[in-house]
Amino acid sequence: MTRTTLRRVAGDDARYAGDEPQFLLERGAGSDWLVLPPPKPPRNPTYRNGAPLRAPAVLAAGDTLSIGPVKAACTVSFA
Repeated sequence: MTRTTLRRVAGDDARYAGDEPQFLLERGAGSDWLVLPPPKPPRNPTYRNGAPLRAPAVLAAGDTLSIGPVKAACTVSFA
């Protein structure tokens, strides 16, 4: 997800994201969704549940993704 996409979810806080992907979303085995760090590190790191995203992780409903520890925070929902 890039700044443009994140702006739809996080509003003005998306300015903390760069033009390159902030993080990647990918369908995992079964119905799981994975969040992955991009190949090129973003300007400000992505955090998952308050910890830096350094490796692929399975997303669960209620997980929080943010730019830095608090900017552009959004909660994962599978509704």
